[in-house]
Amino acid sequence: MQDLIKAEELREFPKFWRWFQDNSEVLKRIRSADAPEYNELQRRVARLSPEIEAEIGGFTSKDDLNLVFNAHGDRRYFSLIDEIVKSAPHMDGWCVRALKPPLLENLRVQYGDQEITTQEIWLKVGSGQDTESRLQLIVAIQHENDANQNWSRESAALLAIESFLGERVYSLSMFIDGFVDLPNNPRAEGFVSLWDIANQLQLSGLE
Repeated sequence: MQDLIKAEELREFPKFWRWFQDNSEVLKRIRSADAPEYNELQRRVARLSPEIEAEIGGFTSKDDLNLVFNAHGDRRYFSLIDEIVKSAPHMDGWCVRALKPPLLENLRVQYGDQEITTQEIWLKVGSGQDTESRLQLIVAIQHENDANQNWSRESAALLAIESFLGERVYSLSMFIDGFVDLPNNPRAEGFVSLWDIANQLQLSGLE
């Protein structure tokens, strides 16, 4: 269940956006998470809530930059992020977004010493649902012989699935019911690709 938005959090919205507008051109030039401007952005976001973060992405040469607020998949803060985004003023060169959107592209993700691509991940829709009617998914990947390596590989797979499908869908519309070894013929065993799941959920990427 999502938390109620507190009055003190609401009062911080206009303060944050005034600061962001005053510094928007400087923030466009951020190229590293170590930049002092990026650290200041995170400090300002923490005043809205210490449980959320913001990321900047995109290319100024093509389209508006994206300012994306995320809650690391914690559903309790989704409504707060939605309200923060609704309160954003129009700003030339910026598109403000609530939660990490579906990337819907082939990805390579590393966790620890393990790396996995989205093409290596197969999923089977289970017969059950939880009390919130989320889609039950069983994940099939190629495992290693070492238990620690398998844990890292499974963690990388979860990050890849969330990035591919987006933070909101990953947290609200589905849940992972476990991992199994990748069969020789995944489709013959009832597994489908991440693209198939995205199509089933009628997802679209950034416009």
